Amino acid sequence: MKTTQRSSFGVADHGVSWAMSQFPKSVSVSMAPFSKARGKDDYAIRSAKNQVIVEANSAVGAIAGLLEAAEALSDGQSCRSGARGLQFRTRNYKHEIQFEASNPRSILYYTDETWEALCRQVVAHQFNGLVFYSDYHFFQYVLDYKEWPGAVSSSFEERAAARAALQRGLAMARKYGLTTFIQHYVGHFTPELATSLKIPTTGRYSAVDHPDVLRYCRYCYREVFKQLPDLDGLYFNFESYNNAWKHLLATAIPEMNRMKRKPIAVFRVWGFNEIEGMRRIMKAYKGRIILSHKISDTNDTYYLPVADSRAIEWKKALGQGIEWMYCLGPCHNCATNLTAHLWADYTFVQTILKDACKKRADSISFHAVQEFFAPGAPHAEQIFSARELDLARFNSLHMRAAVDFVNNRVMTTQERACYLAGRVGVPAKAGKPLVDAIHASSQLVLLAYQQFCMGSDYDGFLHRGRYSHIQEPFFYYPCTWMNKQASSPMWQIGPMVSWIQKRIDTRVTPDNWTQPILDYVDPSKPKAAFTPLELARQLSMNIARANRSFDAYRREAGDAAADALAPYLRRNLMFGEYVAREIRAAIQLYSIYFAKSRPAIITALRKGLEELNGLAVLAADRSGADFKSVARASLLSRLNPDPEIGEAQDMLRLAQTQDFPMPAYRAWLDSRRMYNEIRRVVRPNRKHVPATRRHIDVCLAAAVERAEACLRLLNRPALAGYVVHVQAWLDFLHDEQKHTQPPSITCPGKPSDNWQDLHHDHCFRAGENFLDDLSGFFKNFDYLRPARHSFKVWHTGRAVAVTLREEGVDMAQRKAMWAKYGASGDTSFVSRIFFDVENKGRRSVMFIVWPLGEMVSQGDKPSVPVSTEFSCTDTAWQVTAHFPYKLLGRVPRKGEVWGLNVTANPAVASVQARIWASQYDFEAGDPLLFGKMRFE
Repeated sequence: MKTTQRSSFGVADHGVSWAMSQFPKSVSVSMAPFSKARGKDDYAIRSAKNQVIVEANSAVGAIAGLLEAAEALSDGQSCRSGARGLQFRTRNYKHEIQFEASNPRSILYYTDETWEALCRQVVAHQFNGLVFYSDYHFFQYVLDYKEWPGAVSSSFEERAAARAALQRGLAMARKYGLTTFIQHYVGHFTPELATSLKIPTTGRYSAVDHPDVLRYCRYCYREVFKQLPDLDGLYFNFESYNNAWKHLLATAIPEMNRMKRKPIAVFRVWGFNEIEGMRRIMKAYKGRIILSHKISDTNDTYYLPVADSRAIEWKKALGQGIEWMYCLGPCHNCATNLTAHLWADYTFVQTILKDACKKRADSISFHAVQEFFAPGAPHAEQIFSARELDLARFNSLHMRAAVDFVNNRVMTTQERACYLAGRVGVPAKAGKPLVDAIHASSQLVLLAYQQFCMGSDYDGFLHRGRYSHIQEPFFYYPCTWMNKQASSPMWQIGPMVSWIQKRIDTRVTPDNWTQPILDYVDPSKPKAAFTPLELARQLSMNIARANRSFDAYRREAGDAAADALAPYLRRNLMFGEYVAREIRAAIQLYSIYFAKSRPAIITALRKGLEELNGLAVLAADRSGADFKSVARASLLSRLNPDPEIGEAQDMLRLAQTQDFPMPAYRAWLDSRRMYNEIRRVVRPNRKHVPATRRHIDVCLAAAVERAEACLRLLNRPALAGYVVHVQAWLDFLHDEQKHTQPPSITCPGKPSDNWQDLHHDHCFRAGENFLDDLSGFFKNFDYLRPARHSFKVWHTGRAVAVTLREEGVDMAQRKAMWAKYGASGDTSFVSRIFFDVENKGRRSVMFIVWPLGEMVSQGDKPSVPVSTEFSCTDTAWQVTAHFPYKLLGRVPRKGEVWGLNVTANPAVASVQARIWASQYDFEAGDPLLFGKMRFE
């Protein structure tokens, strides 16, 4: 083979030479620039008899053209001449790595051959960037720390070995024309740094603007590009430090601006919702910036092939010239429910990418937990687990769909079957049933999330009381409810959300496409186009289809191949059956809200229990891999049918044995249902705008009216037992009405006994067992959940003092719990005090009083100068904190009013947050809802 090369791609000539070596020896190959290219990796092929000329302006484009031509000629086909345009400017591929030698997946075991095989596969699939994902703070594994010996978390030799291994990988990527990145979490530092400098931490050793931490972070950003010279850029992950633009302006930006070769900064804007902050970063940084976002609309889960419209929002705010990158793939970073699951839907992936282009995507970053190119690596079985190798083969159509989209290609059904059969290593005739089985099982995930939509932010994920999809009628919303997010009151999101507020209305489905199960069983409501019952039917249909295809696959591929697929397929089908049974159970049990007779109630309970008992069979082995996989796919870490089964059984017993008055029970159900209607609009972590507050008032008034009607219908001595239960519910409703108005307190000039009680902050019973609505008529319930937790406040000449106390507790248990969560990153166990010194509902300052009064934090600043006194007995504790006016930013005058709020959850228990002024979320930081404090 005669080869010539008219231009050099530097070190990437290595990869170009490899691509040239793939041609038959009889073919003459030459390279030339591509003057008509629109994208940097576009290429053209000019082919004549035994001669091929590839025109390209980048190594990635050259390799793509060479491999395409070589493959055609090797197969005995003619090489098609013409230009090829690749979609997307940046096309990164994520590879997960580990550093510790104790981890079998450690890059210490990657040979040069391993790195080369990986890079060849990445570039052969037209990716032009390689991003490594590792631990939260990868710097600690690779930097020499000569300037920071106190931050060391491993030996010098271990770090040197890891650095050399990583540098070999980065250098190899460069040889194939790939741009290189490493992901990290903003604001992190090592536990050893905290210990050596006595720096208090706020969990995960992150988000602390301590002067020494800032210096340490500057060191990391400066040294990482010196010590890893083939690193081109960083992915900045803000999950560790939301909206950390001030931190970056003080650390990364100045350091990277000083560099001759400016690193590429990829800002993953999950956890970043302050557009002005990003504008300041973009103005300050002199290098290239890419904004990155998960592709699924408003969720971390795949459920519809619809890309998030926030690309349009960000570009409208910051300019159309910004580079926007969507993250996609079966990965915890962009499709949480697909992590390590069998999943491949070629059409879905291409459809969502087409929609991403409509929404002005410039680039993509393909993410996978399981390494797709592992099967081609030398000695793969010694590095990658059997599970990873299996899923890399079975799920490969997911990646191939993205690669084909980049190349403006669409595989036929037959081509997909042949491709997957080749990847898995089974006869070609086994490809079709294999594709069909995987595709049908993949639909189960999509269908489940169309009925029960939620992701890992502000709905569900932060709620420790989650155990089922149907535990309450509005806990999960159907996908159609994500239409018109800019104007819908339900989507007026609070300050702690991980995404920017949408300002442009879009639709993810046609209107009235899906609906809550409660609406489906309501005789007065119209039926959606895609009803819950139809969705459950399609779940069952896809289960049957997957089983039929799997049987055909076994016949064509043999027992060994089928047995390799079986466990992954079984877990998907188990998930689908679990969700289908939940839907059918809810259809029966929710219908009781509208039942008109006792026999109808009993029938619905029996049918609902039949479905719930089917869940118990599926959940029989909760420690097994199958059930854990179902829980992971559902994002319900505490997946458990027992609460619903137990309560439904008890309700059936009550309905069968008690001769209750149906008119009163109807009024009771109406009251509970009217109360639940609040959550149709009002959800945790939302802003309470006038429309939502009016909705709350209307629903509470209706619930009170029906509860009072119920009491009137029970006005007979024989029914006194029911009266007690209804009165408890009515008392709760009145308490709820009271808490819709901010409380008020005076702040005297000396300590007093004006203690203020904290109450349960539950967002209108979000996530409670809906069967309580049915059985509360018959038995006692503690709706208020009172806690002996209170505070008092007064002021001095220098500070505002707040004393918090909790009584009637086991202090040994409390101290053990506080120690357990001390550095976990979960700060729900602390006490929070919020001040709005302007009293305008615009902004507030938050202080965290840590257990035992050991420290007080102000926002992200640890250990601010706030004096505390702590005391306790065996059954109670008390802490007083003095907040200096200097920190508060204002000295109050007599008669002045400030906004105030206090919240705590010292037990770190499910749905047990305690608060003074209701906030209906988990952070209590909306100053519009604060109580009022008047200074005397």
